[in-house]
Amino acid sequence: MVYLFISRHHADETSPSRTRTPKRETLRNATRQGRGAYLLTLHLLWAAAAVGLYLADLAFNEQARAHLVSTDALAGFFGLFFTIASSTVLLLRWWFSGRILKRLGPIKALYMLPLALACVSLGLNLSAMLETAFWAVFWFAVVGKFFDYVLRYGLHKPAFMVLYQPLPVRQRMAAQTSVEGVADPLATLAVAGVLLAGGYLFPLDAVHVSRLLLAVTVLWLGTVTLMGRRYPRALTEAVSRRVFGAADITLRDQLSLSLVAKGLESTQPSQVIYCVELIERDMPEAMESILLGNLFRDEESLRLDALTRISRLRQRYSLDMVVELAHADPSPRVRAAAVLAWSDVAGDEALDGLMALLDDPDPNLAAAAMIGCLRHGGDRGKAAAMPRLLDLVRSPDPDKRQTAARILGQTKLPTAPRPLFDLLADSQPAVRIEALEAVAALGAFELLHPVLGCLEQRDLRDDAVRALARMGTVVLPDLGRALARSTTSARGRAGIVRAVAQMPGNEATEFLTSLLERQDVGLRPHVLLGLRKRGFVAQGPKIQGVLRLAAQEAGHAAWHLLAMDRLPAHPDMRVLSEALLDEAAAAKERFLVLVSFLLPQGAAAEVRHALLRGNSHGRAYAIEILDRLLPKDLARKLPPLFELRNDATRAAQLRAMTRLGVPDLPDLLTTLVLQPPGTHLGWTSIAALYVMGARPNEVFVPVLQSIQDHADPIVLETLTWALRRHADLTHPAPAGGAYADR
Repeated sequence: MVYLFISRHHADETSPSRTRTPKRETLRNATRQGRGAYLLTLHLLWAAAAVGLYLADLAFNEQARAHLVSTDALAGFFGLFFTIASSTVLLLRWWFSGRILKRLGPIKALYMLPLALACVSLGLNLSAMLETAFWAVFWFAVVGKFFDYVLRYGLHKPAFMVLYQPLPVRQRMAAQTSVEGVADPLATLAVAGVLLAGGYLFPLDAVHVSRLLLAVTVLWLGTVTLMGRRYPRALTEAVSRRVFGAADITLRDQLSLSLVAKGLESTQPSQVIYCVELIERDMPEAMESILLGNLFRDEESLRLDALTRISRLRQRYSLDMVVELAHADPSPRVRAAAVLAWSDVAGDEALDGLMALLDDPDPNLAAAAMIGCLRHGGDRGKAAAMPRLLDLVRSPDPDKRQTAARILGQTKLPTAPRPLFDLLADSQPAVRIEALEAVAALGAFELLHPVLGCLEQRDLRDDAVRALARMGTVVLPDLGRALARSTTSARGRAGIVRAVAQMPGNEATEFLTSLLERQDVGLRPHVLLGLRKRGFVAQGPKIQGVLRLAAQEAGHAAWHLLAMDRLPAHPDMRVLSEALLDEAAAAKERFLVLVSFLLPQGAAAEVRHALLRGNSHGRAYAIEILDRLLPKDLARKLPPLFELRNDATRAAQLRAMTRLGVPDLPDLLTTLVLQPPGTHLGWTSIAALYVMGARPNEVFVPVLQSIQDHADPIVLETLTWALRRHADLTHPAPAGGAYADR
């Protein structure tokens, strides 16, 4: 119950606000309520099992002490008992528990332990009425403990773990922690209370404890029965939710198998495909009949999925059906997929049939036949398909050129880079995108330079990044030279860093860490993000480098915060004040990412969130954590940067963090305008130019004249206005701060 309260409370706090239709909200509430009832049943079941454990232990220990008086005899008995019991558990877990769970399912397996304890408790009570009760009670207590130990750890616990699988992946660990951390202490408290109260009413011997155990097993069996009703419902919902990636189940028992078999008959193609994935993973021997069945389904997506799997698995048993679909299916997409599967399964045996389809009026079918000939047709197939492919490359029709790029990406021909070079320079963006996808599929590093050119175009940038990443670390030296060229734009440099971040291997990590030394505040966030995604942790000599860079970023943030405080309170300063605040915020973000390289990953994420977006208590707690984990000279920089106060003490601390003093306003504006590229975000110098124009001063004229050859058009536009303001001091400033807003 505590877990349910906390999870619901935090779900309401952290869930993103979005507009939901009443139908979706109703479904969401119903799912949440059903999951809450399921979690409550899990807690009750675990608590009942824990109470049974304590009572069985109590009866066993009481009888052992009553019959074995000496300490040596008691120790020898316990040693022998637990040796036999542990060996039996090991044998059961090693050979039988998986088979029993698969045959009976988790619910029937969960019945076995309470039923065994109920039978033993009943036998113990009946034997207490006989003349030989002294030894009969003892052996029933021993047998009861043996059943409890063996069945609990050999069968009951594995079956209970299966009950977590219908829960969403992110919720499983929290649910298990709550079940074991909340239900166990509550069960202990309940047993202690009952025994404490019962001690005044009856003796706590094995007979009376077994009667309590008998009552508990009745409640325990009722809880298992309740779980038997809720588990299939939860598992069915889990299979349905898997469409959206919400659950991850495995085929461990007959119930799961029956639900997946039912899911294969669903009218929702996504649910059917998920069930096929489960079967391919856990029962690959059943794929033959399932894929053949899906080839006859009415849903186009299911036939396409079946053909894709047949092609990948090279399943010849379905070849006749695949050939039939290639010629007779009403869907052009299915026919094309069937041709590809035909060529992949049959290889050169399908060459004659594929060559007959090369000139088919359906372009998708002809393209699939061309791919099959180029992949598996040998010299004869290539001789037939290559002229047609080159005709597509040179075609005036952009759709045909796009098809040519797709074919080149799927055939992996050694001669593919040459026609792709032409297609990367095509006038149509769709053709260039398809060509970039082909380069990504081939990993053709020969096309590095045209792909780098595509980074400058917004609609091609993401595809170009993927293509560069697939080229691998062999292109890192060339990418380093591209980063060093002054002609490479900021977007191009960012794209290169993003691509390197996606490359596997330590070489890419070393390349990114070397870029941290570049004094480019526009590029460094991309480098830091790439390293964070790769799970980079500073070790050895890199620790000192990270500490030095973190100190630099802290000083950068401190200087801009002091500069913002130096500005007079005037509307003309609004834009510059916001720009300086943005510079400080960006530097603090970079500082925290660098600090995260010195911390465990989970702690780093929590601390970063608390410092940037938390309340005052969260920030104070995060600062205290970092104060213990970081070197003292670095930890001292945290309070003035992240505590929201503005007083003389904080200003003194900020001044101590930066080696550069903050000059008066004229010199401050000059410093901001003349900053070298890469040392600021760019907008700051434009805002300083605006202030120069809004407050004409003859000392600004040489500064303004020195940057008239600037390449940034926004800088030049602002500069022109500022020079005009200095030439004619009566020229009015833009009304209402409109230029500043722009």
